[in-house]
Amino acid sequence: MSEQKSDAELVDAYLRHFVEKDDSLFWAWQQLQGYLTSDPMRAWNVTLQLIDAAPEPEALSYVAAGPLEDLLYACGEQFIDKVEHLASGDPKFRRALQGVYNESESPGDVHDRVRKAASQQ
Repeated sequence: MSEQKSDAELVDAYLRHFVEKDDSLFWAWQQLQGYLTSDPMRAWNVTLQLIDAAPEPEALSYVAAGPLEDLLYACGEQFIDKVEHLASGDPKFRRALQGVYNESESPGDVHDRVRKAASQQ
């Protein structure tokens, strides 16, 4: 990847990669992974855009087990309050949160808080 693409391009490419399995779109994953260390807030915002744009349950699961899970593992303590707030009022976000795996590796009490937020009704 030679240049940073816009967030809208990243979201489109990430979700198209899920559908098309086109390796030329792998740059979207790489760019988003880079944000985890260089700009976690941007990673959070792009992840929220991915959740919002996911057109079907399978795509939502792809985002949950990818960027959302990676973000919670890398920066869970930074975002857990936002996660809980969103889960309480956004059913689609809560469904995505239910698809996160390996959160038991998250630091501190993030794991317990993620599980509780995901199980809210």
